[in-house]
Parts: sequence; C-alpha cells; structure tokens
Amino acid sequence: MRAIHTPEGHRRPRSRCGNSLRWTLAGALNLALGYAGILPFAYISLVLECGLFPRLGWSSATDSKYAENPGLYVMLAVGAALFMGLAFLATNYLYLLTLTARARLYWPLASVVLPAPYVLVRARPELWASIGWW
Repeated sequence: MRAIHTPEGHRRPRSRCGNSLRWTLAGALNLALGYAGILPFAYISLVLECGLFPRLGWSSATDSKYAENPGLYVMLAVGAALFMGLAFLATNYLYLLTLTARARLYWPLASVVLPAPYVLVRARPELWASIGWW
C-alpha cells in the first residue's frame, strides 16, 4: 500500500476503507454549498439576464428598476461570485486534504455538483415552493 504525505510532511498509509463514505460526504458538502448558493447564483443570473444580455442584444427582457442603477446589481453579482468562489475553494481544498483522491478527478466533480440545486430550482420552480425556504 502506498503512503501519502500530509501537509506537515508526515507519511500515512492510504486507506481504502471508508473512501466511498468520504466521496459521499464530499458530494453532500457541495450540495449544501450549492443550496446556500442559490441566492448568490440568482444575483448573478439577474445581472446577466436583465443587465448584460439585453445590452448585447441576446435578450429582450428588460426591467426598468435594474436599468436605472446597473452598478449596484453588478456589485451584488461580483460580491456573490466572490463569496461563493472563496467558500467553494476553501471548503473543498480543506476537504480534499482528508480525501485520498486525485485532484484531477475531484475538482470537476465538485464543480458540477455545486450549481446542481440552482439548476434544479430554475428548471422546476414548484419544487422550491414545496421546500418553503423563502
């Protein structure tokens, strides 16, 4: 069995026992982050749909209250993106240190699982109403 190095330089043997549980916990962690990220993702979507896309001619959806002060909504979207990005990177990096997995496989899977709750809410809004988080 190969050994892995911890950040402190110590060696510990790789354990195959419980690795599937760790992958399940990693998925649950990213789903929880995605659930908390529904509002930040909604801010980003709002800025894109009502602010940027109509100006580029990609959408005709305009709302006058968003057109009056676009800087505020851009700041909200940038802040939301920074918050979600930093939370995602910090929690997943710390969790990846405990997981015996290749980062090349872990990061793409974590990146797909993170926006899954937001995509589900956008596709099926009635599911969001049944949860009653608002």
